Amino acid sequence: MDSSLSIILLGKAGVGKSASANTILRQPVFESRKAFGQVTKLISVGTRTVNEKNVAVFDTPDILKSEDQLKRFIQCVLQESSSSIFLLVIKVGRFTAENMKAVETAEKILGPQRMKNCFLLFTGGDSLSKPLDEYLLDPSSKSKLTDVVKKFPERYYLFNNKDEGQEQIEQLLLKLEHIKTPACHPGNASESNISSESVSQPLDTPVGGKKDDTVISCGHEATVQGTTETNKQTQSKQDLDVQDLQAPEKMQTKETKVNLEIFLEDLGLKQHYREKLSLSKILEINEKTITDEPVKCKSDLPSYFLKKLMMVNLTARNVKYPSESETTELDLDHLFNSSNTDDMLNPLDIITALFLCSDGFVQQELALKMSMCQFSVPLLLPNCDTNQRTLMLWAMRDIVKKYRPLSLSESKGFKEERIVLSELPMVSFVRLGECSLSKSEILNKLLSNSQQYHDTFVHHNMECGDAPRRISNGLTEISWYLPCGNRNMDIFSEPVAIANLRGDIASFETQYSFLCQTSAAVFVFFDQLDPECNSAEMKDILQIVVHAFLRMKEVGKKPKCQFVHQNVSDVSAHEKNLRDRKLLLQQLNEMTQAAAKMEKKEENKSFTDVMEYNPDTGNSYIPGLWNGNPPMAPVNAGYSEAVYELKKNIIQQLGTCELTSNNILEFREWMSSLWTAVKHENFIFSFRNSLVADAYMKLCAEFNKWEWEFKKAMYTWVTKAKTRISNFGPKSELSDLREFISQLKSESITELSEWETKLLNNLKKYFKQTKGHVHLVERYREEFSNSIKSLRRQAESSVVNQLTAAADIKQGMEELDKIKANYTKDIEKAVRGLIDDCRKKNNEMTDSELDKEFTKMWTKTLKNLTFTEQKPSNSFTSVSHQLRANLTPKGSHACELLNEKSLKGCGLQPFQICNKTLFYDKTNKKLRGWLHIKDLVKARQQIADTIIDTCTQFVFDKKNKKNNYHDTYIQEILHIIDEKLNNADVEADIDFEVSLKQHICGFAAREFQKMHEDFLQENDPYRCLQKNKEMFCADFKDVFHERDQCQKKAEEFTNQCLKPAVEDFVNRSLGPNIVDEMMKREEFSTRMSFQYSVLLDLLNRNDFNSFQSYCCSYESYVKSWIFDRIKENFSKVSTICEFEDRHVQTSIDNINDAIKTAKAETTDSLKTFVENIRKKLGAKLVISQDALGAFMILNNADQEQFAHWLTESVKNMKEALSEKLKNTTIETKLRHLQMNPQNELFNRVIGCGKQCPFCKVPCDAGGRKHTEHFAWMHRPMGLGGRLWFKSDKLVTDICSSSVVSDNRFRCSKTEDKLYPYKEYRNIFPDWNIRPDRSLEASDFWKFVMTKYNNKFAAAYGAKPADIPKSWRNITEEQAKESLKDSFNVK
Repeated sequence: MDSSLSIILLGKAGVGKSASANTILRQPVFESRKAFGQVTKLISVGTRTVNEKNVAVFDTPDILKSEDQLKRFIQCVLQESSSSIFLLVIKVGRFTAENMKAVETAEKILGPQRMKNCFLLFTGGDSLSKPLDEYLLDPSSKSKLTDVVKKFPERYYLFNNKDEGQEQIEQLLLKLEHIKTPACHPGNASESNISSESVSQPLDTPVGGKKDDTVISCGHEATVQGTTETNKQTQSKQDLDVQDLQAPEKMQTKETKVNLEIFLEDLGLKQHYREKLSLSKILEINEKTITDEPVKCKSDLPSYFLKKLMMVNLTARNVKYPSESETTELDLDHLFNSSNTDDMLNPLDIITALFLCSDGFVQQELALKMSMCQFSVPLLLPNCDTNQRTLMLWAMRDIVKKYRPLSLSESKGFKEERIVLSELPMVSFVRLGECSLSKSEILNKLLSNSQQYHDTFVHHNMECGDAPRRISNGLTEISWYLPCGNRNMDIFSEPVAIANLRGDIASFETQYSFLCQTSAAVFVFFDQLDPECNSAEMKDILQIVVHAFLRMKEVGKKPKCQFVHQNVSDVSAHEKNLRDRKLLLQQLNEMTQAAAKMEKKEENKSFTDVMEYNPDTGNSYIPGLWNGNPPMAPVNAGYSEAVYELKKNIIQQLGTCELTSNNILEFREWMSSLWTAVKHENFIFSFRNSLVADAYMKLCAEFNKWEWEFKKAMYTWVTKAKTRISNFGPKSELSDLREFISQLKSESITELSEWETKLLNNLKKYFKQTKGHVHLVERYREEFSNSIKSLRRQAESSVVNQLTAAADIKQGMEELDKIKANYTKDIEKAVRGLIDDCRKKNNEMTDSELDKEFTKMWTKTLKNLTFTEQKPSNSFTSVSHQLRANLTPKGSHACELLNEKSLKGCGLQPFQICNKTLFYDKTNKKLRGWLHIKDLVKARQQIADTIIDTCTQFVFDKKNKKNNYHDTYIQEILHIIDEKLNNADVEADIDFEVSLKQHICGFAAREFQKMHEDFLQENDPYRCLQKNKEMFCADFKDVFHERDQCQKKAEEFTNQCLKPAVEDFVNRSLGPNIVDEMMKREEFSTRMSFQYSVLLDLLNRNDFNSFQSYCCSYESYVKSWIFDRIKENFSKVSTICEFEDRHVQTSIDNINDAIKTAKAETTDSLKTFVENIRKKLGAKLVISQDALGAFMILNNADQEQFAHWLTESVKNMKEALSEKLKNTTIETKLRHLQMNPQNELFNRVIGCGKQCPFCKVPCDAGGRKHTEHFAWMHRPMGLGGRLWFKSDKLVTDICSSSVVSDNRFRCSKTEDKLYPYKEYRNIFPDWNIRPDRSLEASDFWKFVMTKYNNKFAAAYGAKPADIPKSWRNITEEQAKESLKDSFNVK
């Protein structure tokens, strides 16, 4: 029988859980009182021993408010092998609905298996006037309690918490079948170790924590199966949050690939792996405990260790025993050919095994005794079989320490507290790779004072410490340094916890992550890092040097190169590095060629063309300065000699050169100036070298291709899915629309996941290639990986929204479709009655007479039909609701602003920034300066105009599709606004945000209301009937005269049903074709080409307004520019007609295939034949239900003849459609496309959309999730509206020069105060403007600013800039040439 028992009390607040727990423990451990709210907010535990039974009692919070926490807690508890019983506490009295809900919640938490170990515990026994069974099974009671009790046969008990006697407690335990009937009087029951601890967290998850992933560290250890999530830097309390992930480590190390049970069997512990060691077992007195028998075999080691440890003997970890080689005769062959390491056991393995095989109370005893011996104790206990780690806070709960911090040294006071509840900082020590130093031995020396050394941690120089670890790799130990208050003796003046991870952190990522997130500091021991860290930086510097010296050659200087390798002491270093020197020279040659191409000096083919360098003589190796470890190490004599030789070599080389400098001082000054120029040079845009720039541009180009492939594939998938939704009907494969949509959403997730994996694999393969210098952009890999994941998330949100909207609109149409179908049947019935009446007249009737009869019948029938007016819903109400939901998290002030103005009055006039709210800075509670307000108004107006333009285009795109309104439309608009505001470099307070959203939502609601009403009118049943009146009349006359309808009906079906579907298919398919075609043009190949094309076009336009729009409203200007390029490209060429003909032909082929398939099937009517055709086309063409229903009225056509004429009619339709499409203008075509090519191309070339905060040039970084913004080429800041502080004149400086100057700037973000340009990153941390003293603005921007200086000044309300005289001589042709040079255009 197990010697430990866990009792977990569950129930709603106020039923007496805490009082019952105190009754069981016979001590007021838990707070218990009457209250309106819940008293217990933590999961707490108290322990007690009853008749040799270790009982742990857990008090829990309200089950109705902490379901998730209790689930995780129970999982934690049940990971231990000790028995667990659940008591569901119910107070006697009226059984309420809330009580019933508590029972149901318990069933949900525990599940069917655990419910078998659940008992009902009724409290309030003192108030019950009859026996419990009679109370529970009272047939007159209408309560559901009787049904509940039936689920707990013989598993219920009554408690009187006012009775403090022992008898009811033992009777309860007997009822639970977890103790034997005591032999002595109940009053003499054995009791010991009564204790309690609050060991969980409050119900409210702390800020930054992950609520869904918290595991509660309680009476049984919390098992760590993944990375931790915590912001704490102290190892202090037992409520430490540990994330419970089920993902195992990516791989097991070689050392841990061992069968744990075999190892435990060797130690004689196998049976205790399941049936844990108990205190009574290890404390029992037997033959082994009273004798000092030496260790003879492995199985003696655990008992030896335990015996010594219980005696608090410091030699407990000396676990050596006589090996086989020591007990046999000496054999020299055996001595030299075998090792006895297999016979040795590492002490850490024995400690790990014992903790794995002990119950919670034994673990407490082990930890306590090990701490008393000043041994480290387990913090994270590994299990190499299950790959789990257990957080051992419960085991350490009895460790109490005394210490005297520095603050109490004078008063001679001290602190005494449980170590797990102490607020101590934790410092962790880990190892990366193999390490020649002993980490644990260094820690021991660190923690030991000069008078006494102690081995706190096991290390390889201890006895058996060098034995290979078999099950303890991944073990994390902890110890504590506690000061005594004596400055001469204390190593640290404050207490600190020391954690030590056993094994390589590369193999134990979970433990390492846990330590990183819970430690104040983590020290990593390693011998040597990958040389590609200390090498990539050198190559960057060399690339800059190559550029600099290439330019020096142009002024007649050809330097000599000498590489100095520091900290290299090996005398054979020169020979060993021969291969590396040759590889370096090869890379230098590649750098030279790339630099020469950028500098347009391509005659330089090798590094030695630029400077003199000999790989054999141009390298010096300098040993380290210190001979040993400082601070006691002397200077290395070899260092001085090597430095002297280097100096002598340099002086000799200087002597052989024809120096332009006359003396050493001039040479030094010249070198200093050169180095300054090299440090601040920006030879190719924002990159430090041309190879990186070239590699980055190639990566961006590839990523753009992958991104478009993904978007195009998902657009195609969504288009087909929406087509299937539109064609969904009662005879489809899935009868329920919701089930169908659920299936589609599931399919979309699969499709998105496959594409995400594909793109990530593309990125992985790209970086595996050896060409293109991909290693130079390795640091950007993570940014592009994050961009792929972000792209998938955005696509998933878009797909779900589109499917939801399509499904809701379809579902809303179902009622209308039913009404229209019923009306159509009534009309058909009336027409057939009219035919019978006319035929009964037995005389020939002319068409004119038939028309009159039909009109009479039509009027009479429609008069008898009841048409319910389709009342439009109020879009303003829906939009207002969505807007309020969006702004509610912003606080009460936002809601107050919403209440001040009706949405119907918003968006009627152009949006203007209100100055009234700008004078007072609510954040800093002070008045703003006028110039600050002026800048702020301008910045906000610009961003507002951009957002309004984007949202307006979105609204009109939705209107052009002529669908019904859906709430996802306004949700997308609000998402666009939020995203734009978050990305904007402008101070946007809640007043501005609310007013902007009200303006946009008011306009959108007005347009959506009209769109909704147009949709209802288009689908109005009465209007649909009137639209088909002429067709019904013609069919009536055909049937009356018994004419052949085959050809006519075939043409009717083609024109009314198929032709609109084909046109729709063309419009859905043409968008991606246009984007593909435009991407073939040079200006859309890369962002660099795009920017060059836009700027060249601006120059050719010779129009100031275009320049101003480009500088101030970049997004709007670029979108308009792209639209013009599309019109220009497709207005002149027949490519778009080829695309259209291809899609028409695809549709015709699909229709003919459907006709062929339908003809092969046996059908009983023409209606079934047509339905089969529609079904075959269900995923390809959207066929109007209205048109199809009208076509089937009075249709007596022969099926075979109908099929023949349908084929002919489809053939004629192709020619008619082609002719129609040829005569349609490109503007009209673009207006009807489902995919907007303009937006897709814009997203491809715009990047993140951020602009330089000074000159407003757009960011050129690739992907969407880059961490820094940068630009290829900056421009004079005055073009972006930057003014000089005192003169109010436009600034001619360029950003890359200013950021290394002593100039200052001011803006709204500096609160109208002057701020140094050098410290711009404190204000704009996301922007990286590479310093550049040597380059001024290019001739292009000099020409533009000179030409339009006065107009830019007037537009910005400033004074014209002081234009340098040299700028006035630049011609337009020079400006164009400058543009070509800047963008490397041949």
